[in-house]
Formats: sequence, structure tokens, C-alpha cells
Amino acid sequence: MEEEYKKTLLFDFDGTLADSLLVAVPIINQVAREMGFKEISVKDMSLLENKSAREIVKFLGIPSYKLPLVVRRARILFKQEVQSIYPVRGICEALEKLYHSGVTLGILTSNTSNTVEHFIRKNKIDYFVSISASSGVWSKSRKLKKMISKMGVSDSQVIYVGDEMRDIVAAKKIGIQAAAVTWGYNSKAALEKEGPDFILEHPSDLLKLI
Repeated sequence: MEEEYKKTLLFDFDGTLADSLLVAVPIINQVAREMGFKEISVKDMSLLENKSAREIVKFLGIPSYKLPLVVRRARILFKQEVQSIYPVRGICEALEKLYHSGVTLGILTSNTSNTVEHFIRKNKIDYFVSISASSGVWSKSRKLKKMISKMGVSDSQVIYVGDEMRDIVAAKKIGIQAAAVTWGYNSKAALEKEGPDFILEHPSDLLKLI
């Protein structure tokens, strides 16, 4: 029983696999200028890493009716900048070891499938059996549940790995385990508040999950 437990790892993309923060901020600021909400300054960065996605949206002054348009525009700009996005240091080696250990790997992202697939090909990390894109900012739990069902694995075998508070919330909402990585968008302190099952400090820590 123990041998099969935790054998499926599903990953968030931005901040978890892709070191995209340096690209994300200019993109958000470009969309802010286009759509008339607050830009992110350097001094805002340490503040925002402790906020949830809903708190960030409120801080930036993005009206709820504009959010789908903001997300759509940001996804288009990310696709254009994919060549400038690099893997988190050490993640490719960790993924290779997980893959060769027989772990089933998947990605659930708020980015586009095309962006993720290009990133995977470019970095030669084609280890994922499923890639699912969720355009809704708040719909990760539903997409996660649907993805797990489609993959035909039981909830007890799955851990969702992400770098944001909302990743932990989404996993807990559908009753699966959550692993929070400290190298992404939210701070360790912010992640710990959501009570993840695991806190990972380095990509090599992923191997401890199996």
C-alpha cells in the first residue's frame, strides 16, 4: 500500500516549475497601464509575497468585472515572452529523477497550454502525462478534481505542488494533499498559514514526497 501512496504529483507552473516572476511583473504592469489599475513597484514586492491572490487583486484595484480580461491579456503576453522564462534552478533534475522513479507527473496551470508545452519542449522535460490549463483565477479546485478524475488516479495518491496560497486552498478543498514550495511567488510564512501537508525548500525536496 505504501509503495503506491503519493505516486502522482501534479504541479502548478509559474513560480513552481518556471522562474517567471521577473517576467510576470513587467507583464502585469503593462496590463495595468492598458487597463487602468495600479502598477507593482519594487517596494510592493515584499508586501505582495505575503498576500493571497484575492488580496493582490484588491491591492492593485482590479475590478472583478475586469479580471477575466486582465487574465486573458496577461496570458497572451506570457506566450510572447516564453523564450525569456527559465526553469527554477534544480527543478529539471528533480523532475527527471521523479519520472525515472515511476512517479506520474502532471501540470495544472493558470497559464496557457501552449506556453507550458513550449517551455517543456525548450527545456527537454517532457515527463508529464497530462497538462491542464485553467483560465479562471478562482477555479483551480474544480479543474484539479476534473484532471484527477480524467487521469484515473485516486485522491489518496495525489499531491498538488504549488507556490501560492491558492494552490494549497484548492488542494484542501477537494481533499488531496498539498506541498508548498518556498521558491515561488508567496513567502514561506504566508504558505504556512494555509497549513500545507509539506513545505519544500528546494526542488530536491520533491523526492522526499515519494
